[in-house]
Parts: sequence; structure tokens; C-alpha cells
Amino acid sequence: MNNIIPVFFAADDNYAPMLATAIYSLLFNANKDYFYKIHILTTGFNHENFEKLKALQDDKSEIIFEDMTDVLTAYGNKFHVRNYYSAATYYRLFIAELFPYYDKAMYFDSDMLFLGDVSVLFNIDLKGNYVGGVTESVMQIPVFSAYTETVLGIKKDDYINAGMLLMDLKALREFDLERKFLKKLSEITYTVAQDQDYINVLLKGKVLLLDNGWNLTADGEIRCEEPKIIHYKLNFRPWHYRGIIYEKEFWFYADKAGYAKNLKAHYENYSFADRLSDRFVMERLAETAMQDVLKYSPDISVKDVLLGIDKLNP
Repeated sequence: MNNIIPVFFAADDNYAPMLATAIYSLLFNANKDYFYKIHILTTGFNHENFEKLKALQDDKSEIIFEDMTDVLTAYGNKFHVRNYYSAATYYRLFIAELFPYYDKAMYFDSDMLFLGDVSVLFNIDLKGNYVGGVTESVMQIPVFSAYTETVLGIKKDDYINAGMLLMDLKALREFDLERKFLKKLSEITYTVAQDQDYINVLLKGKVLLLDNGWNLTADGEIRCEEPKIIHYKLNFRPWHYRGIIYEKEFWFYADKAGYAKNLKAHYENYSFADRLSDRFVMERLAETAMQDVLKYSPDISVKDVLLGIDKLNP
């Protein structure tokens, strides 16, 4: 079938409610002239989550669970992880080699909500670039701008958020992304944005910047007339906080996906201590970035660079 659109997610039981919400909203708004092969990269779900996720499949889609145990066994101890991130975040770097029968695909994080038609995204011409993505909004905050430009050598506007990737898998295989990633992983540890930093460094100069609407951060800092994908990243999560943009839409799709009750329990059980911890996590992340910046540029003004970190929290 030449109308197949390959879609990839990576998740485990902890993210099953968010993943289900994402998949339901994606299929609800997708052009039915296409057939969506949805691959979930995972090391397994419990029976209840497996059945509920599989039930989201309709006559225009297939949901396939891809066992990533071999990848995790081979390389998991080398992956740097922190906070709520897991090794699953690195799986996107193996897609090109693991699925040689696809020349193009899309990867999405599980904490996303789809309000637009992803077939439009899939059909964007990458113009010889390896991936398409949206500029990372967090990197516009001075401390992370300094990190991106000083430590990684990438202009802040050229650094993309890897939660949504339009991928030329054929070109990535020719580039030998997996091997180059594993080599870079053995040489340096990026501690701020982990796999996202590796992706940006390795693919520098071969990234097509896309409209912000294809990966709109739910912090409300960037306005968009027609958002197609909302990204509830960092602390901007409606299952933890109220007042998040497009939260009404999120709860609508969570209910349709069968997980509203679970996600509301997340919110009700999320304590003041949890929310306080969130703030400390973001402050530590900024501190980590600052420490790396000072290694490369010891004379930089710490006071100026640390402006705006309050934007990391709701």
C-alpha cells in the first residue's frame, strides 16, 4: 500500500494514559485517505494497558507493539537518564535501522495532543534534510540559549525539540545515524536534554525548521493561530496542573481514550511536595546548563544568563 503512513511512539506503563490520549486524538483528526501504522517502541505493558491501547485501532490504522528489550539490554546502561525521563527516550535514534522497509516516518512523544491532520505533516518535503522539527522553545531562555550556543555549537533558533520528528529514514541510514550516535555517546555525556542534544549535534545543518504549530509547547509563551500538535512537556501537564493551554481539549480526548479517570487521579494525588519538587528539578536543570556553560565560557555573566528561568514552571 502506497498510502501507508508510519508513526512511532515510545512508552511504558507509566505513560500509557498519555499515549492512549495522544493516539486517539491523532486518529480522530487524521485524513482517512491514509492508513496509519502506529508502532509503539516499548519493553512491555501490563495486560490492561495493552488491551486498552490495542482497542484504539480502527479500520484505518494498526497498532503494533515493538519489543525494544534487545536495544535496552545492549545499550541501556550507557543511556544517561534523569527525573521523569527513561531509556525509552533514546529509542527514536534506532528507528531508521530497525525499520529498513520505511523510507520516511514520524516520531512523536507520548505527552502530545493532536488537533490537526498528521498526513499534512508527513507529506512535507524535507528538501534534502534528514529531519524536520520545531525550534525548542526552552532554548530561548537565556541559560539554555547559552548552553546551546556555547556547549553544543548550535544557534538557539536552529535547535529543535525532538518530541516531534519528521524523519527521512533512508537518508538517516545512509548517514549511519545509529553508529554515529553510539560513538558520540561513548565520547561525551550531554546532561541537559540527553538524547535531544545528541540528535541536534549529529544532525546539525540537516534539519528543516517547521511551523511552531506542529509542536506547540503548552507553556503559552508562543502563540499560534492554528496549532496542530500540543506538547505537554516539562511541568506543563494538565494531569499535574490546572490552567494549562488546551487542557479542555486534552480532557475530552483522554475521556474518549478511556483514561480520563486515571489521569484525574494523577492530578488529585499530585501533592504540594510533588509540585515543589518540579520547581527544584527545573532549577537544577538550569544550574546544570550553567555549569556546562562556565566550562566553555568562564567569564559569562551568571546573573544575565539566569534571567527567565521562572518560565520553566506553570
